[in-house]
Amino acid sequence: MGYIQNAKPGVGAVGEYQAAGRPWIKLVTVSGTAHDLTNTAANANVGETRVDFPAVTKRVIIRNTSASDVFLHFASLATTSDGAAVANNNSAVKITKNYIKIPANTGTLDLGIKCRFIFLSSAAGATRDVEVIAELTNIQEPYDLNKRGLSGVTT
Repeated sequence: MGYIQNAKPGVGAVGEYQAAGRPWIKLVTVSGTAHDLTNTAANANVGETRVDFPAVTKRVIIRNTSASDVFLHFASLATTSDGAAVANNNSAVKITKNYIKIPANTGTLDLGIKCRFIFLSSAAGATRDVEVIAELTNIQEPYDLNKRGLSGVTT
């Protein structure tokens, strides 16, 4: 005789987003490689920093207390717009400008979003410390936004 198991919550589980989330906080050092986001080259060595969450989020707050702007994006700068190999002028994130600037010196971004990871990059050559605070659900699915052709992320 088999065992009856309760279903695990998925990304469509409304109750997971209605209940208070589990807290998660981390001081993230953003890579020091300079980024020229007006240059659309999808460089394999982009120097971005990926922040992985242990579960799907319901809210993410990013505080930039450093002296330079930091940029948030949901796909890697090396994700290509055409599916071809990484080359000049084919960064899907840069071409479509699917990133947001978090201003220097206490710029705060508060997003009520579900994601499993984010990417942060710096406009200057030095490393930057950024506070990342998340409200987590109990959803363990791999919710991957790092894909070519995803509206608002890479197109």
